[in-house]
Amino acid sequence: MKKVMTAIVGFSVIIFLIFQTNVIELFTIILTIDLRFLIVAMLFYIMINLVQAARIKVVLLSQGYKNISTLKIFWIHMAGNLMGDATPGRTGYLSIVSVR
Repeated sequence: MKKVMTAIVGFSVIIFLIFQTNVIELFTIILTIDLRFLIVAMLFYIMINLVQAARIKVVLLSQGYKNISTLKIFWIHMAGNLMGDATPGRTGYLSIVSVR
């Protein structure tokens, strides 16, 4: 029940933010993006996060954690990034400890 309420509140905030902006102008800007640059930017973003996940894996291996897959570490890192973007001082990144 708690997850459902969290999802409803999050969705409501996103809808509120969309209606506070000029949606037509936003979509116009999105449609004028050169897809080549968008794809290159997305590839580099994924590469950077894969490198970060590999760095976390190296640290965890040195601490004795050998049973964690690289893919799981990647998704934990991405969840921490997302939470860090929404919290002051990027303190949400500390939540990667609780993500399983």
